[in-house]
Amino acid sequence: MRARAAAVVCVVCVACATDAPRCDALDVPPGFCATEFVHNVGPVRHLAISARGVVYAATWREGQREGGVVALLDTNADGRADVRDRFGTEGGSGVVVRDSHLVLGTWSTVRRWTLPRDRIVPEGDGDAVIVGMPETEHGARSLAIDASGHLYVNVGIPSNACERDYPRRDFRGQEPCAELGTGGGVWRFRADSIGQQFAISARYATGLRHTVALTVDRTGTVWGAPHAIDHLNSWWPDGGYSREDAARLPSETVHRITIDGDYGFPYCMFDASAGRFVVAPAYATSAIQRSCDRAPEPEAVLDAHSAPMALQFYDGSAFPQRYRGGLFIALHGSLFRGPLRRTGYQVAFMPFENGLPSGAIEAFATGRRRLGGSLGASLIRPSGLAVDSSGGLYVSDDTNQRIWRITWTGQ
Repeated sequence: MRARAAAVVCVVCVACATDAPRCDALDVPPGFCATEFVHNVGPVRHLAISARGVVYAATWREGQREGGVVALLDTNADGRADVRDRFGTEGGSGVVVRDSHLVLGTWSTVRRWTLPRDRIVPEGDGDAVIVGMPETEHGARSLAIDASGHLYVNVGIPSNACERDYPRRDFRGQEPCAELGTGGGVWRFRADSIGQQFAISARYATGLRHTVALTVDRTGTVWGAPHAIDHLNSWWPDGGYSREDAARLPSETVHRITIDGDYGFPYCMFDASAGRFVVAPAYATSAIQRSCDRAPEPEAVLDAHSAPMALQFYDGSAFPQRYRGGLFIALHGSLFRGPLRRTGYQVAFMPFENGLPSGAIEAFATGRRRLGGSLGASLIRPSGLAVDSSGGLYVSDDTNQRIWRITWTGQ
């Protein structure tokens, strides 16, 4: 079994250089400077940056249509957005800028606008690229576009584990899982066409519960980090899982997602202690004897309930060499870690070499300065990542309604 990158299990906070102005917005490694780019921006999710340097932030809350896209621009080069505007009436999570177009994934559609040259926001409601997507729970439509114009769309499954009858508390797994026909995978369309109908025929890969963290690298390879299931001990008390087991299982994973790939959900889950996929408790008593040996081995393993929200390959040249080509991961964090220590709540980094992970996952950006949100905890909750033309890394935080910018100073 090929060695996997290690999970993020410990956070070491290192302050920024003290002689750099305002370099205390987040705790980052020595030589980096983290500043606040904008605050009070709303429930900001994914980010995209145009060639003009306009930062576009999708705003959205689960189960609500309100939101849209916030456009932000720093016109005086002081590291803060001094121009702000918005467009779109329906909220969204995934946003991508390619050439002169911006694409937004809303709950029910994917829409596309042509970006103007003389303004930072387009006019109108845009064109409907994809219509008829299922309006169900887990409605964050993450997006990625490759160099060939293929548009990849995450469609989460509307349940925890494809249970048979949630209202009646029957948490046994549905046989077979019918929800995989309309969710629990990645769908592929064309980014340059409009009016495409959502259908199972467009499904690219399956067995992925909710791949909010989705991206494409320079070679066109699709990468995703799906959210795993919750409630192992309380939903399946006969499964033999303790409260501690439910806090550390199942591990969340990072995958290269290939066409027609099946990544195991809901029948299988990854157990880091066993180093393999095992049968999920919802299907442990099934009359069908299943093997999880065919589930593709993950490229990296994350802590359970760390909630990966965004993936961003660093293709810039401003950061030191070890970061170039590597993968930044926004880990939102989750309440389902009790009684163990919380995990996530940070931007992590995984080095790459020759297109594959080459080292352990490490903490990159953490913070305890921004109090807010329903958790009542002063922890950042990263939800989006983007890199600008100068190599600066932007980090959004939906709970604290902020966007930060991280640069390399070498000091």
